[in-house]
Order: sequence, then C-alpha cells, then structure tokens
Amino acid sequence: MRYRLLGRSGLKVSPLCLGTMMFGAWGNTDHDDSIRIIHRALDAGINFIDTAQVYGTEGVVGRALKTIPRDQVVIATKAQFRGKPFVFDCVAHVFNMDKKNALGSAGESFIDHLYAFHATLTPEGLPVMQPDEYMRQWSPEEIHRIVFDESDTDMLVAQPLPLTDLFVDGLSPWEECARMAQTYPDDTVFWGSVNPMEGRRALDLMEIQVHEHGAKGFKLYNTRYDYGSPMPWRMDDPQIAFPIFEKALELGIDLIGGHKGVPLGPQAVEHTPADGPDRRCPDGRRRGARIGSRSGRWQRWRRSRAGRRSASVKG
Repeated sequence: MRYRLLGRSGLKVSPLCLGTMMFGAWGNTDHDDSIRIIHRALDAGINFIDTAQVYGTEGVVGRALKTIPRDQVVIATKAQFRGKPFVFDCVAHVFNMDKKNALGSAGESFIDHLYAFHATLTPEGLPVMQPDEYMRQWSPEEIHRIVFDESDTDMLVAQPLPLTDLFVDGLSPWEECARMAQTYPDDTVFWGSVNPMEGRRALDLMEIQVHEHGAKGFKLYNTRYDYGSPMPWRMDDPQIAFPIFEKALELGIDLIGGHKGVPLGPQAVEHTPADGPDRRCPDGRRRGARIGSRSGRWQRWRRSRAGRRSASVKG
C-alpha cells in the first residue's frame, strides 16, 4: 500500500478510505460483521477510516479499533452543523466601468462584455440595471453594501484587476480594494495584484501593497491584450513568473491565486491548461497555489540566482 500526505497535516493516509456509513442502522446492523470488515481493511493496508455522528457508526469504529495502536489509524469524522453557516464568498472587485477609464475600443468592449453578463445572468425576478447605472465607477462602500446587505456572505477578498493594458486604473484599482479592506477589517481581506509583464515595476508594487496596505496574497492573470491581441505567459516562466514568486516569499506571502478562466477573447489553450495553476506554481494547490519547493525548475532557477548574488558579493 502506498501512502500520501493528508494536506499539510503531516499525516500519511492510504489513497483508499473505508467509509462506514452503512455499518449501522442505514445498512448492516450486524456490528460483529462490520468489525470484521474494518479489520480486513486494516490488514490490507488501509489506515484511513471515515465515520460521522449522523451515521451512528462511531461506536462500531471505536470497538473495532480498541486493540489497534492509535497512531496507526487516521479517523475522519463529521458533526452536524447547527445554526447559520459561515459564508466566505471569496472575491469582490471594486469596478471602475466608466467608459472614460477604458484605453480605446478594447477596454470599451470589455465593459460591454461585463454588462452582458449582468443582463443575461441576473436571475429572473431580480432587477437588471440599465447600462448607465451599471457602467460607472463603483465605490468600496457600495460594493460592501451590496455583498453584505444583499447576500448571506460573511467574509470576502477585495481583489484588484491589473488590466492596465485595457484600463487606466486596471478596471478594479488596487488602491480602492485596499481601502475597502482597511475600512471593513472584520469581514474583508485585501489581496494584491500586479502585472508580471511589467517587470521591476510589478515587484516594487508588490512591496507597497504588502508593507503599506497589508496584502495577504496575490492574484495573477496570465494574459495581456496589448494591441488587441492576447499576449499570454505561463506560471512556469523563469523570466516572468519566477521573480514574482521570489518576491512574494521575500515579503512573507506564500499564497498566489491563478486565474483559471480566459478574461476576454481567444487564448492559446497551452497557456490555460484544464488543471490550472497547480501544475504551474511550485507546490501548487488548485485555485490558490502555495509557493514551496516541489518544482525542480523553480529550485534550479533559485539556486542560479543565489549563485549570482553570492558571486557579486564576494567580488
């Protein structure tokens, strides 16, 4: 049996987990038979057992494991939640959809694109704004009120958009997102965002967003649309992506969000793989990728950088 790490817990579990929902009133009521099945699974190398209070099988599992050393088995259980659930609805943008903010026809087209989403996807029975109501500059206060007063959301991430090739302020300016988190610190978290293709300017901006405005993570978008055509980059690009990762680690940030959709128009499929940033970022976790040490290419790049730095110091 091969074993895998369970997240970042340090626990090693078998890839197969024995579920016990049917070892009771919902299935097999012969407890001795259920215990024999659990022991057979343990003998086969399975060390991961799932139970739950609502199954009524925690007692059966306890009896089966009574003589088994506790550190040899990982038990997953669940409890029934009572009361209002805590809703972390992830992302809100403080949009500036004023057409004056657009850099030419491509930006204007993007705003029209967003309004089409609003007009088409708003559920039946809810009001649809007119274009002049929707296509304007929104304030952090308005976004906060809409999210928290008109939904069940309890916490969100105020997230910028670095579309500086399409909009004067990137469409969702980071300054307004930071102000939203500072104004409502109990329910809003600020994530920074930069355009890695801007090189040194992007790295300097990361420092400002973390040190002066408390950014807790960064969101990256792997396409620009300069001159009306997509200019994609990859999360494993040593010239574009790796300096961003290194700067994030230097700033104490180890959480990078990679955009998994195509913001606008066609894009080469190899730059937006179906499995997303988890293969492109070192030690990635799907949507939010933790920067770590799993990527050999990343480590080779860091060693080469360290070598160049030490050589310059010694010289």
